[in-house]
Amino acid sequence: MSFGNNSVDDEDFSPINLDIASPNQSSSSHAPFSPSMGLGNVPVAGPNLDIFGPTGPEFLVVGDAKKTRSTTESLFFYSGSAYLIGSVMGGTWGAYGSLVKSTGQPFKLRANAVSNASVKTGTLLGGNLGILAILYTAGMWAAKSARDGEEDYVGAAAAGAAAGALFRSFSGVRAAGIGAAIGTVAACGFHFLEELGKED
Repeated sequence: MSFGNNSVDDEDFSPINLDIASPNQSSSSHAPFSPSMGLGNVPVAGPNLDIFGPTGPEFLVVGDAKKTRSTTESLFFYSGSAYLIGSVMGGTWGAYGSLVKSTGQPFKLRANAVSNASVKTGTLLGGNLGILAILYTAGMWAAKSARDGEEDYVGAAAAGAAAGALFRSFSGVRAAGIGAAIGTVAACGFHFLEELGKED
């Protein structure tokens, strides 16, 4: 074979040997290339190897795990949601009552009365519900800690009763008892709605 003025013999184009020598073999003997060659004791991912350690995922499907929040997440979520709901409900109620009372007055006076009443009532109700949510979250944390993380109607009822009693404790023993009863019923109903949400 010739290229221009240079001639090259066919022997110069012999096949190239791509075999890579194994670390345990001498340079005179060769073994086929393997992707795991020379890795030693490095673990390779496989169906029987626990490469994640003791803190690895325990569920094959994400839906198998329970949908739970941490105490901090529950505190911010419940208190924020309660304050928002209370503010909207209180503002609506205050605006409606102000409209009824200010019938026949000039428009500017009615608008001013509605604005003041909605802000006052909404802030008051939102703040009270937010405090109740914080007390309830603290009670749930205490109940879960005392019962090895168990979260059921017993813990919810205890947390609701404690929250209602503490919230009304400054108004006397009778008011605290009524608050505990109302808190127990409300907490059980709220826990029932939570369980329905987890099943979806």
